[in-house]
Amino acid sequence: MQKNCPFGLFFLSLLVGLQSSYAEAPFTLKETLHYALEHSPTLASARSNQKISDLVSKSAFSKLLPSVDFTTVNGVQNNIPVATASGSNTLLSNNPTAPWTSSLSLGINETLYDNGVSWTKKKVAELNQVIAEVNVQKTRDQLVLNIVSQFYQYSLATRLVEVRRQQQAILEKQFRVMSSQYQQGFKTRSDFLRFKTQQHRAEIDSISAEAAQKNAAAQLVNLMGYVQDSASVDVSVGPQFLAIESDPHLKNAISFPTQAPNLAQFYDYKISALQDEVNAASVKLAERNYWPQLNVTSGLLYSNQNYINSGESFTAGNQLSWNGLLTLQYNIWDWGTLKRSVQVAELTREVQRNTLNQNLLDVKEKVSELMNGLVRIKDSFKLSQELLEMEEESNQNLEVQYREGKVTYLDLMTSLSDLLGAKVSFHTSYFDALTSLAQYHYYEGTLYEKME
Repeated sequence: MQKNCPFGLFFLSLLVGLQSSYAEAPFTLKETLHYALEHSPTLASARSNQKISDLVSKSAFSKLLPSVDFTTVNGVQNNIPVATASGSNTLLSNNPTAPWTSSLSLGINETLYDNGVSWTKKKVAELNQVIAEVNVQKTRDQLVLNIVSQFYQYSLATRLVEVRRQQQAILEKQFRVMSSQYQQGFKTRSDFLRFKTQQHRAEIDSISAEAAQKNAAAQLVNLMGYVQDSASVDVSVGPQFLAIESDPHLKNAISFPTQAPNLAQFYDYKISALQDEVNAASVKLAERNYWPQLNVTSGLLYSNQNYINSGESFTAGNQLSWNGLLTLQYNIWDWGTLKRSVQVAELTREVQRNTLNQNLLDVKEKVSELMNGLVRIKDSFKLSQELLEMEEESNQNLEVQYREGKVTYLDLMTSLSDLLGAKVSFHTSYFDALTSLAQYHYYEGTLYEKME
């Protein structure tokens, strides 16, 4: 008879509970970033492209080294007799090892000079390798910026949900007092309707804040590359996030930069310079095809034939040869095809250069807007701190006066509503400041290190 084990059941339930609580633990900002860096499809594609460029670069270097080729053919082959004019059959070619045929060759070849084409292609491959590496860093930092900005938006939405709920509760209390006074004839219908509309607006604001919080969470799930086990799109079944707190009592909690970031180290500037070198090398390759092409090659070849069924030793058919060749090739007339290829390469370089320059101008414009926005956000953040402090002090004074009977309950509720409005203003300016600073560090090229 099997005995029950209460202690074992208790331990098992405790273990399951711990695993469940661990699985449901909300993601912090740092945990969200680490998860995204490991699971983001966009970043994974950029890393794969970097590996491809590494392989292409190695292949371009291998073109400069000697190549070894081995070929062997073994099988059955025989000739069909052909009738002659005299009526007899004869073989057009004699196969001494019929019906077997066999051959073997081992060759070493190297191109000593090819007008610099191989070296130019090697340089292009190395440049593309560096571009791919910079692209990985740019994609990584762009992902970090998107995650950080969206996490700040989620935190702001969470704080606003809290404030809107408090505001809704206060207005509901105000409306109940107003409704009672209206029924007793102490307030007019216009006062009643004014408070009623305020209550409805507060309820709408609360619903909008909750919707914004859910949307921000859904976008975070998408950015971090989280794949749910079920097909449900409900964010409640996915990962939850731990919103960032915003303490208005921390003086000088945010340090605002005064100088624009140095864009010389920004990824787009690096890529632009590297891509310009790649385009210049492409023009050189087109020009080399237009002018006479000189190739210097050398090789060593070992071969052996008909070693099966020959009646002789394998080494009897050994042959060893070498070569050193100088080849000059020049297209005298092709109706201008090669010349047009050079022109196409030059125009392509100009088009890409203009595209890169326009991209850099767009980056400068964004940085200029960012710096102007930081000045505005700095002032707004300072004023929102001061406003919140004054509203807190005013509300504390009204609470004392209300207990002393010097102000009405509606005055106290109005003060609380103003205090919550000041909190909304502070939270908004606080997370706007954090988002702008993240963008600043992104253009500075230090965002990833700042978030580690």
